Amino acid sequence: MEKATMDDILRLKLRREQSESATEEIEIKSLGKTLTFHAPTSDQQLDFIGKVRAGGGDISAIYRAYRQMVYDCCDILHGTALQQENSGDPRDIVDQLFTPAEVIEIGDELADRFLTVGDAIKN
Repeated sequence: MEKATMDDILRLKLRREQSESATEEIEIKSLGKTLTFHAPTSDQQLDFIGKVRAGGGDISAIYRAYRQMVYDCCDILHGTALQQENSGDPRDIVDQLFTPAEVIEIGDELADRFLTVGDAIKN
């Protein structure tokens, strides 16, 4: 394997900074439109990975981790109009809008697009 240079490290730093501000449009089939999602922060990524791994493959644990990531990464879900209708946990809006299957599907898309360890999480 080739030894890294300072230019390699600087390019890596730049790629990381660009990926942290990335956004993706993800199709929401039940809506017939897309929603904009931003990359999760490093802390959100660690929290997500920890929840999935702690769940040991339990689909409920994966669902809860995806639910959190869907909420955290989609700013429109934080809107005042939506949250005024919701008196409980702000993440409940995800349950009110999407079926569990949709949450898993959106979460899979987010993991594939934003997490470099997406395959390791799903396997």
